Amino acid sequence: MISQDVWIFNGNCHETDTLHVRKLGWLRTDTTQNTFYFAEFWLAHFILEGHGMFEIGGQKYDAPAGTLLFFPPGRRAFYYRKTNDPWSYVWFELGGARPEAALAHLGIDFEHLDLVIPQREQFELKLREIAHRLKHGTSSPFATHAAAWEILDMIDAQLFTRETPEIPLVQNASQLIEDLLHPIPNVTELAERLGVDRTTLFRVFQDHHGTSPSEYIDLSRFERARELLLHTTMSMNEITRQCGLTSQQYFSAWFHRKSGQSPRDYRKKAGAKTKDR
Repeated sequence: MISQDVWIFNGNCHETDTLHVRKLGWLRTDTTQNTFYFAEFWLAHFILEGHGMFEIGGQKYDAPAGTLLFFPPGRRAFYYRKTNDPWSYVWFELGGARPEAALAHLGIDFEHLDLVIPQREQFELKLREIAHRLKHGTSSPFATHAAAWEILDMIDAQLFTRETPEIPLVQNASQLIEDLLHPIPNVTELAERLGVDRTTLFRVFQDHHGTSPSEYIDLSRFERARELLLHTTMSMNEITRQCGLTSQQYFSAWFHRKSGQSPRDYRKKAGAKTKDR
């Protein structure tokens, strides 16, 4: 048996508009049901209770409670619910010209379609509040636009507080930057090594260091350059490589911009011995 509530809010919106909520509903099933689904718009299922499996574009996704799974338009999805653990879930449909552009900020694309929401009761409550406002409030299309962004903002906030604690993440990131300074990692490589998205990495660095990951990397590179100039006899070419740069000319210009003097002048003033005479 399947029971569901569905609300359609698409009234005054057009598919050329910006992101908006088209539909929002709750569904519960007490039986196993294998289903094929072909989405016309971006669709999301948020599993409240139960356990099952989705297959989208040949990729299988385990879907326990707390999973938020997105169905991209134009792809056939297959899913089934376990007999002894039937599903209960919220679903919502997103319309607009390019929803995938907004979803990309959450790390969602055609190859990565699932997220984990840690505080699922809180998330469901907020969705119900949004549905109530849309159902009983203004009929303006701007309300559905605002609702879509509110939902995505809630998801982003949940992702920011998920599994990896902030302080260990910052410590691991800082250590990786030190260990990998030669060659220097870019922000994408750093995020991949830490298993987080770029948005999470950026926000954590802003909160704990007051700067972006790229600026922190640049500062670490400068500190390494100073250390090598002051306490080693390495040539400029060697120091350039140790700082993860490939051009000595770029290294000299970059160091001058950071310190107000050339690397050689910096070293001479410190009285260090050099190889590059």
